[in-house]
This record gives sequence, structure tokens and C-alpha cells, in this order.
Amino acid sequence: MQAERTERSDKRFAIKTQCLLNIGGAKYRCLIDNLSTTGASIEMDGPVQEGIKVGETGSLKALLLTAVEYRCKVVRVEGAHLGVQFLDT
Repeated sequence: MQAERTERSDKRFAIKTQCLLNIGGAKYRCLIDNLSTTGASIEMDGPVQEGIKVGETGSLKALLLTAVEYRCKVVRVEGAHLGVQFLDT
């Protein structure tokens, strides 16, 4: 399922760092492709598991300058890639 694409409100920065995505009580180890102040593009180890759907909320933990955790919502699912929007930013 694909979400409708909209214009981004801020610039994305290419960054590769490991992260932990917690959606629906399940935890997935993955890699951040790029990051902005409002969201991130995430690469999963394989095809996105059946349990992850557009609109679900959860959290994303990443090691940037320090360990950070964002509440997020899945806005895009394409093969092994996810797009998440940060909530409360």
C-alpha cells in the first residue's frame, strides 16, 4: 500500500544509522536512510512484514549524537522501505 505523496516541509539529510522500530508491540531492527525534523526513511532487512501498515503509530529509537526516541506514524510502505512521520515535533 502506498500513501499519497505530498511536498516535504523541510530538507532531508542523508544519514545511515541503525535504529529500532516498535510498531504494534513488535520490534524491528532496521536502518535509517535519511532523516529530517519531521520524519525518516527506513530500510528494513527484508520485505516489510505483514504487520506494518500505513497509519499505525509506534516509536523509533536511533543513535544520532545521543540516543533518541521519536513517537512516529507510518506514512509510506514500499517493499523493504518505510516512511515515518514524527509526532509531537
